[in-house]
Amino acid sequence: MTATRIPSFRRTQGFILIEVMIAMAIFTGMVTYGLYLQNLAVKGEQGRAVGQQYAAINSAVGNYMVTHYAALEKLPVACSTTTFKIGTSGSFTPVACGLQISSTVSMVNGMQPTVAELVAAGYLPSDKAGAAVGVPSLPMDLVVAEANASTGAASTTKAVGRLFINIDRVCLATHSANPGSVIASQLPGAGGCDPQTTTSLTSVVFNTQPYTFSSSANVGYANRINAAWREIGADAAMSNITKGGELKGANFEIPNPVRSATNVGMAGIVAVRNGYGASYANNHARVDGSNPPTADWSFANNSISDVGKLTAQSVDVQTVKANVVNAQVLKLGDRVEGDACNGSKENVSYGNDTILMCKSGKWAALGAKGTVNGLEYYEFVLNKNKGEYMSLSLTHCPKSGCSVGYSYSNGGPVELITSLKKDEWHPVLVRVVDEPNGPIGVMRANYGFEVDGYGYYKFMFYSGAGLLSQIFNAEFAYFTIRFYRINP
Repeated sequence: MTATRIPSFRRTQGFILIEVMIAMAIFTGMVTYGLYLQNLAVKGEQGRAVGQQYAAINSAVGNYMVTHYAALEKLPVACSTTTFKIGTSGSFTPVACGLQISSTVSMVNGMQPTVAELVAAGYLPSDKAGAAVGVPSLPMDLVVAEANASTGAASTTKAVGRLFINIDRVCLATHSANPGSVIASQLPGAGGCDPQTTTSLTSVVFNTQPYTFSSSANVGYANRINAAWREIGADAAMSNITKGGELKGANFEIPNPVRSATNVGMAGIVAVRNGYGASYANNHARVDGSNPPTADWSFANNSISDVGKLTAQSVDVQTVKANVVNAQVLKLGDRVEGDACNGSKENVSYGNDTILMCKSGKWAALGAKGTVNGLEYYEFVLNKNKGEYMSLSLTHCPKSGCSVGYSYSNGGPVELITSLKKDEWHPVLVRVVDEPNGPIGVMRANYGFEVDGYGYYKFMFYSGAGLLSQIFNAEFAYFTIRFYRINP
């Protein structure tokens, strides 16, 4: 019997089927991996969109805070109370927290504006608020309760999953000794910050319900959150994915406003901070002056120009150049009269209880040339009693006080010659009393100042007529004369 040969193509059919199955398996794996990568990319896009939503809302909150800072810091501290908690919520006492933004827009709670209110007030474009206004496009677990909005009573009613805004105060010590140094903040009391501190505002935007996490999809969850984190930026913070706790940022930590039943920060909360301590620009000085400094500033010896009006509790400067100075209290530097001065750097000062001016390189008492300086004078007192010699006393009275420098007594001169020049001193007869002794109608009194040939003052106290002045002495005479300095 002759054997039948099997054609060669029939022998290779089994090998072709195996190769096709292997190719199909490889193709399926590649498609599956491609779909996996595509799914991760979609989740990343979702995270980026949510991060952009956080950032836009945070920017709007920053502008809102600095624009309405003066009104916000006056609202009750209780307006910043949050009540988000697993199981039964916290509670709050209703207080007047409303803030009128314009004639048509108002905030129900100025310290907790809603995203919709920020849109209505013009701080946030509507296309940046999210597909559903204020609601992040990530799945959330509805497990957190919120207090009754009207009564403030604790509740088990689940909070609406949304992005919540809370603004609070920090109290900063003022007038730090080291400009630019870090100052520890303080929490406000029930009535707000202490008057000796500066009130600054801080804010946080966070999700009221935790983002859904499952161990079977942890890569996708991480991909979403990581993308959102990058979009939010340096002020992003979040709690631990599984353990919860406070909100931790790149180099900071803030309290988690969503609490578990055991009062631990809830897991799955993502937030962004603003205001004091944040890296966002609104934390710093603004051109409209609406964000006040919290410590002393140093301009490193640089100038400030074009100041319309400078208001200060005190000014301590080396040199002041001004066209007009209007001050209730002005403290001048202390100088010594007669000391050297530089008129190009300092013109007016204070010393020895008077205003000093820099004249010809020396400090001199203030006074218009030729006017009388009532703060310095010489006083002469001449006294004559019956049967006694005429007595004379001289007292010098500068600004610091009077002191007797000379006394004299002899047989009654008829004139007093001084060394006080007429262009340096001004004479004043303060008091005169004269009781002449002699025939009625013969006696006469002649008192007055004259200037001798050398330009010095002399005072005539002449009584009598002719030679009778040598015979008839006054029964009683009393003279008080002052010479006031004339400003040079």
